[in-house]
Amino acid sequence: MVELQEFGGYVLSDDNSLGGATLPKSFGAAADAMGKLGMDIGVGNNIGELLGQAGWKHIAKRVITMPIAT
Repeated sequence: MVELQEFGGYVLSDDNSLGGATLPKSFGAAADAMGKLGMDIGVGNNIGELLGQAGWKHIAKRVITMPIAT
């Protein structure tokens, strides 16, 4: 058994209250910049699929909301 803990790499809100907030814009800019370097900072969002493609079986995914600045 292997346990991985990855961040999704994106800032979202359960109630869509972020509007034009700076934090999601900053994360978006960082994701774009890393994408130009061939890196995906949101790899946590599809890590299960990648593990399946690598041959792993019985993959479980648990998503936990992480509060920021509350």
